[in-house]
Amino acid sequence: MFPASSGGGSKIVKLWENPSPASTYSTGTMDANTSGYDLYMVIFATYTNGPVSSVIGRVGEGVRMCYSAASNSGADTADRDVTYTSSSVLTVGQAERSTGTGSKTNPNTILIPLVVYGIKL
Repeated sequence: MFPASSGGGSKIVKLWENPSPASTYSTGTMDANTSGYDLYMVIFATYTNGPVSSVIGRVGEGVRMCYSAASNSGADTADRDVTYTSSSVLTVGQAERSTGTGSKTNPNTILIPLVVYGIKL
């Protein structure tokens, strides 16, 4: 349970939205001004037009988007870092996918950031 802020409780505000959410995403920056917020939440698609998930980080710290699934060849996992660059910029790194066969790839079709929210507790 999060404590309510003095004078009115918690607040969630959209700070950034992907202009092409159904497209691939390689690397880049998200102009998301987190000043005045305690946390930020990145909502992302696990793959192009796929199911969505989210990750929450403290302002000033990075987060890692990730997923895992079972496949015929074993575990299929992927991750992508979001680095807290400044109070107004989050930098999204290259995705890395590992399959049950041990091969690694860097597809642009997975872990696509969709929206960033600022959260005031």
